[in-house]
Amino acid sequence: MARPRQFDEEKIIAAVRDLFWRQGYAATSLDDLMQVTGLGKGSIYGAFGDKRNLFLAVLVALQGPLIMMSQNRQAAKDRLRSETDFRVNLKNEVGIEHILREISKLKLELGKKPHE
Repeated sequence: MARPRQFDEEKIIAAVRDLFWRQGYAATSLDDLMQVTGLGKGSIYGAFGDKRNLFLAVLVALQGPLIMMSQNRQAAKDRLRSETDFRVNLKNEVGIEHILREISKLKLELGKKPHE
């Protein structure tokens, strides 16, 4: 039976991210990964599979905040668009009401005048 993990995966991924950033993927060895994470070879392979999968885990960790920022920006754009649509619709509604009142006045005036 496998033992439960005794490390903080987020901290490990952050340390590996920084290492890959400094040295590059190709220049980073398993020994470098073991040194920066404090994990043994078996723990690294057990948790992440291999160097490539560890690199992919770093990319996934970087992608999460970017997706959230993008969604937040889209939500802000949607709110702004909704507010603008509401103001435009309200203005149009007021304009239509004004036109309908004018049409009603015109009908009354035309109704009062004798027809020729």
